Amino acid sequence: MSLSPDFACGLSSPPRRIDGSDARAMRIVACPGPADRAVNPYTWLIHEPMTGQGCAVTEFSFYRACPADADVLHVHWPERIFWGRVSRAHPFLSRLYARRMLQQMDRVKSQGGIVVWTAHNIAPHEPLGEPRERIWQSYMAAFCSKLDLVINLTAEAERRCLDAYPQLVPVHRIVIPHPHYRAAYPPRVDTARARDALGVGASDFILAAVGAIRPGKGILELARTFLRIAREDEKLVIAGACDDAAYLSALVRLASGSAGRLIVRPHRVSDDEIAVIYSAADLGAFNFKHVLNSGSVLLALSHEVPVCAPELGSLKALSEHLGLRWFVPLPQPLSPEGLRKALDVARAERPPRGTSAPLDAFDPDGISARTLAAYRDCLDRVARALKP
Repeated sequence: MSLSPDFACGLSSPPRRIDGSDARAMRIVACPGPADRAVNPYTWLIHEPMTGQGCAVTEFSFYRACPADADVLHVHWPERIFWGRVSRAHPFLSRLYARRMLQQMDRVKSQGGIVVWTAHNIAPHEPLGEPRERIWQSYMAAFCSKLDLVINLTAEAERRCLDAYPQLVPVHRIVIPHPHYRAAYPPRVDTARARDALGVGASDFILAAVGAIRPGKGILELARTFLRIAREDEKLVIAGACDDAAYLSALVRLASGSAGRLIVRPHRVSDDEIAVIYSAADLGAFNFKHVLNSGSVLLALSHEVPVCAPELGSLKALSEHLGLRWFVPLPQPLSPEGLRKALDVARAERPPRGTSAPLDAFDPDGISARTLAAYRDCLDRVARALKP
C-alpha cells in the first residue's frame, strides 16, 4: 500500500534512544488502550497497571498523530480499520484508516520507538468481501514489515501466525498468555437470585453462550443441535449483540418455538448482566467454527464456570492446562451425539459451586508486567542497533 505524505508526521529531531530499563520514561500509545474497558477489558488489564509503574499510556486515534516522543505503539487489533458502521458501508474509510495506521507506525519508529502487535486474530472474524479483502492483504503486508515485536498468546497461536505471515519469521516474538477477567467484572451474585432473574429453575442445568453473536461462532448450529438432544432440565441462554439481522431473526424464531429451553437476549450485555448470567450458569457453551484465541471462554472461567468448547487454536493448550473438570472438549463438526456426550461429561465432572478455576497462570498484573518487560527488552535491542 503506497503512503501519501502525512503533514502531521514531519520530524526534525534525531531519533531518541531510550534506556529500555527506565520504565518511568516509557511513553506508550495503545490501540486500543484502557479507555476501551467498556467494550473489552483486555486492554485495560494490560495497560492500566503500567501507569502504576510510571508509564504514560495514551489512546491511539486515526484522527491525530502519535506523540512525537512515543516509545511504544502497541496495536492489538489491526482489523480495527474495518470497525464501525461507516467503515463497513464505505471501504474508502477503511483504506484511509489503514494508511493512517501505517503512517503512525513509521512516525514512532523514526524516533527510535517500537511497534508491537499482539496477534489476537490472524484475520477479521467474518468474510470481508472483495474490496475489503484487497485492502486487508495490502495493509497487512505493509503492517507486518514495520513490526519490532509480536506477542502471541500461546505457542500454537504463534505457529499459526507464522504460517499466515511468514514475513514475521525474523521479527522478535514472545508468548504471553491472555489474562483472566476476575478484576474487570462485578462479583458473582447469589445463584438463586440470578436464576430468578433469568426465569430458570433452581434445579435446571444452565448452559450460557455470552458474547457477540456471529455466524463464525456457530451459535445458531449450537442452538439447533442443543434443542435436539436437551434433557427436560437443560436450558441454553444466548446473550450478546448481533449485527446480522437475518441470523438473529433465525435464532429468535428458534427460541420462540423452544418451550423456554432456549433463551435469547439479543443485545449488548452489560457487566452486571454478565455477572447474573454466569452466576446462574453451570456451563459456558461455545461452538467456534474457527478461532485463534477466545476472551469469551476466559470470561466464563473468570466467573468460575466450566466451559465446553472445541479444541481449536489456542483453546487446545487451555484445555490441556485446565483438564476435563474445567474444559470439556466439544467434538467438531458438531453433531447431536457429540454434544450429548460432552454435556454428560460436563455434568459428571462439574466442580462444586464456589470452587475457583485454576487461573493463576493468567494473572493480569503478572501478564502486564511481562508485557512491559518485553517492551524494555525490545527498546534495548533497537537502541543498540541504532548506535553508530
